[in-house]
Amino acid sequence: MESNEQDSGCVGLSRDHMLISFAAWDRQPIPVELIVYNTRINKTVMMEDFDVRTTEDVLNERDNVARSLASGKYDDMTVDPRLSIS
Repeated sequence: MESNEQDSGCVGLSRDHMLISFAAWDRQPIPVELIVYNTRINKTVMMEDFDVRTTEDVLNERDNVARSLASGKYDDMTVDPRLSIS
């Protein structure tokens, strides 16, 4: 019997006023979701969905996100206009 539930893993990262959710699902290709939230403005400033091929690719993407967070890349981000509902 097959389950409708999908296995996934999620890592939460934070630095100062930035919160990040990085999630990946167990299927092929591997779907990845990245959400960047700024607590100063209380808004999601970035939301990205993309696919990778291998578990190693997932880990590399996670490491890139962690490096970007540590370097302050996300600190002054404004809300992506695609996330605004008018």
